[in-house]
Amino acid sequence: MKASRAQRFTLPARKRFSSVGVLLLLLVALILTACDPTLPEMPVITVVITAVDDTDALAAAVTQAVGATTQFNEGQTATVMAQGGVTLTPSITPTPTTTYTPSPTRFFTATPTPVPTETATPTFAPYQPNTPAPLQDPTSAWLRVIHAWRDPGSLATVQNEVDVYINEGRVQRSLALAGQTNYYAVQPGAQRVTIRSVDQDVSGQVLTPPIVSGVVEVAPGGVVTVALVNQGKGPELVPLVEDPAPLPAGSARLTVLNANNVLLPVNLLLPRAERALAYNFAPAGLVGPFDVPSGRYIIDLYDAEEPEQQVQPLPEIELSNRVSYILVLIPPATTLDNQTSSLLFSGATRLITTDLNARFINAAPSVGPISIAIDGVSQLAAFEVGAVSPVVPISSLGPRLLINSLQGQQLFLGNIGPWTLPEEQTSDKLVILFDRGGVGAEAALDVRVISQYAPPSAINANIRLIHALPNTLPLQLEIRPIRTRTELNQLNTPVLSPVGENEIPWITVSRAEFAQIGAYASRTPDLYSVRVRLEGSPSVIGSINNVQMRAGGTYDFAVVPGTGADSARIVLFQPNVQLTDLLAGEGNATAVFEAVAATLTAQAPEVTSTPTRAVTPTATRTPVPTNTPRPSNTPDLLPPVLRVEPAPPNTTPRTVLLLGDHFAPGAVFTVNLVGDQAVIFQGEVSGDGTINTSFDLPEGLPPGAIVLRLCADCTPRGVNQEQFAIVLVADPNVTPTVTPAPQF
Repeated sequence: MKASRAQRFTLPARKRFSSVGVLLLLLVALILTACDPTLPEMPVITVVITAVDDTDALAAAVTQAVGATTQFNEGQTATVMAQGGVTLTPSITPTPTTTYTPSPTRFFTATPTPVPTETATPTFAPYQPNTPAPLQDPTSAWLRVIHAWRDPGSLATVQNEVDVYINEGRVQRSLALAGQTNYYAVQPGAQRVTIRSVDQDVSGQVLTPPIVSGVVEVAPGGVVTVALVNQGKGPELVPLVEDPAPLPAGSARLTVLNANNVLLPVNLLLPRAERALAYNFAPAGLVGPFDVPSGRYIIDLYDAEEPEQQVQPLPEIELSNRVSYILVLIPPATTLDNQTSSLLFSGATRLITTDLNARFINAAPSVGPISIAIDGVSQLAAFEVGAVSPVVPISSLGPRLLINSLQGQQLFLGNIGPWTLPEEQTSDKLVILFDRGGVGAEAALDVRVISQYAPPSAINANIRLIHALPNTLPLQLEIRPIRTRTELNQLNTPVLSPVGENEIPWITVSRAEFAQIGAYASRTPDLYSVRVRLEGSPSVIGSINNVQMRAGGTYDFAVVPGTGADSARIVLFQPNVQLTDLLAGEGNATAVFEAVAATLTAQAPEVTSTPTRAVTPTATRTPVPTNTPRPSNTPDLLPPVLRVEPAPPNTTPRTVLLLGDHFAPGAVFTVNLVGDQAVIFQGEVSGDGTINTSFDLPEGLPPGAIVLRLCADCTPRGVNQEQFAIVLVADPNVTPTVTPAPQF
């Protein structure tokens, strides 16, 4: 029981009084003993010590003994001081507070302080994705396809090459893993993207079923990339909506797609920037687009459940100034590799009015790798020989280039441009860097800028040659269309076989000297093989097979140095955005007008008159106007004529008779339905230029009028005689009746 504050105040005084009394009694006893020596002796005092095994009782006894000793000492001290005339004033005795019993002290051994490294910690702040940018050009939209489909566990050497179709029109032949199509300008709205296996039949007939097909919605002014991936469910198309807003100087744009279904959730960290791209990034995840500073980065993958456990770092990537990128995580090539592989695809954004797109080509073997800065901002840190840069925006007013070797030697400093012509202000640029001839400290570069501007065409493709291979003779660009035929093998089974060079020879379409460009040549849209040959020699520098050319497209073939010594390679350059027939669609009025104008020109050459000279005293005969034929596409033939039997209004159940005149003798002609490329009949023109043959229409045609298209010698260098005829298909449910003849 606790004592009150007053009790605690008086208690020590009482203790002191008892002690004084005892001392006085002892003093009297001593005096009496001294006076009376006959007092008896003190009895023997026996002290009994009892051992107990109760710890609590022992502790209490010790506490009591210590307290008693303290009280005795305190009382004795007070008595002595009182005898000396010192009186103590009682004071308040403080109440002891509960004392916290500390836990056993943990001892630590000295450890060295680690030096900061690039090892990331999961405390980095993540980047915030961009908000959609306002529309800049609502009349058009961009669409492209990237190939990132690799099945888990497949070999690295196995690449699933595919054909890419947009709205059933093939835009890319044999697209391999890590490849990408160009951006194509399409009408805003729904667009169908189809992926098919590479078919051996190149006649235009679609014989193979699609691997995957889907409809993609492209907003007006929007940019969409369709990724072909396998996220554990087989090949599929994943649309990625890109941010089309222009990028500021010193920034790049990055989007990351996780298409690796065997990868556990990870954290994507940028240790050099001390930032994070994503936390708990699971398969099928998509993050971005992020605007990040341009430069070189290493992306580290950390386990999302064990943030301190690193899974693996990705290969170092370079994000160039004002360039958009898409990083796709895909399954590793083999199970012995890391947890994931990655593919980096470069893209582009829309431009401001004073900018245009450019690509750089390092064609300077003696200089080696270089660094390029544009308007004071680093663009390419280590640009290898023969490399081609991604599409980068430059000012049409004339950017300033600084090019140095990796050792810091200045190789070029100056402006390129400006470009003032209307067609040059909107066309893409190829910036080729040539050797000037110096070695070592005398090394320098020449810069050549080429505009990718071709004569506009709605029905033809434009191609040319760019010679960027040092110390080489003039080069020739040759092409030939790819054709196949169906033959019977020994088992009487139809098989496809390619048509050889003896039947369809190579045709030279462009020529160029070193550091020069050839003239554009127009060709019929088709699937071609392309090769470059030394002029006057059978030696072939290189070739590209399966080049799909679309109507209205521009195709520049450049010969550049290869990665090895004394090697070369051919690179196909297309404008960043191809303006082809995909934008115009079917029934394009410009295409119809151009086709009709070309046909009329072939039938009636353009007439030019020679000016009449002034009258002189001597009579001078005025020249008669003469026909000046155009350089090409003017066949020496009369206009072809095509008739069909039965002709409307008569109908036919199925059989049609073709009657034609003034066609190219011996030419092969094909017949198809307008709107369908499938050939329903094929024949050969007679030696006198006539056609007299019959064939059966396909089964299942609806009753009514159909339009037949007959085209003779439809090859890139052929006459291309095209005629149309209307046939009425009879209704099978209507039985014709005999009309009685009139009686006379």
